[in-house]
Amino acid sequence: MTEINERMIIQSGENIRAVISLMMAHETNLRSHLRRNVFDFQFLLRDDVSSNDLSLNELNLNTDSSLNVTYSTYEELEEHRETSCPITHEPFLNDDEIAIINTCKHYFKKDAFLTWTSHSHTCPVCRTPT
Repeated sequence: MTEINERMIIQSGENIRAVISLMMAHETNLRSHLRRNVFDFQFLLRDDVSSNDLSLNELNLNTDSSLNVTYSTYEELEEHRETSCPITHEPFLNDDEIAIINTCKHYFKKDAFLTWTSHSHTCPVCRTPT
């Protein structure tokens, strides 16, 4: 191995160690991060849709077949435990489409939940696998 390659490997290892120690020091909790930066998620949601020239309803994310989720409207819910979406922190409106995780019964605005599930397969609130 050449000296340049050895130096690059050492630098890469140092960078990886620095990132891991930073992550461990902060113990990143996405849920509290979203509380502080609601607009970051809203930007991600808008960017996700506009970059595909599709609405979220037109995207084929296989949510119905691969996830244990039911869709409804907020006013059709039997019990209104939450008044705002845990992902976007926007208040629920009666005509909002809602995604309900059947295993834990947490619910979210449908578009926000579909974007979440494109990056994670756990409940945003309790981390139960979907």
